[in-house]
Order: sequence, then C-alpha cells, then structure tokens
Amino acid sequence: YVDSALVELPDGRRVVASYMVEGPFNDPRSTNMIRALAAASAAALK
Repeated sequence: YVDSALVELPDGRRVVASYMVEGPFNDPRSTNMIRALAAASAAALK
C-alpha cells in the first residue's frame, strides 16, 4: 500500500509526504498504519 501527498505547511512551505507499507493483500492494518504515520507526521510538522 502506498500513499503520497503534497502538503502545504502553515508557513507556506510545501513538502512531499510518501508512505509505503507492506502486508498481506487487503489487510486493513496496512491502511491504518498509513493513517497513523500521516497523523504523526502532520503533528511533527506543525
């Protein structure tokens, strides 16, 4: 599973975030892991 995004920070800077996780096919833990990684990254970049 892979997800990427162009993120604009509050100060106007832009960063690219990309997450790739490997797991069994159709395993919901993979998408949940990407959500958790994105949330942690967003909190760290504020």
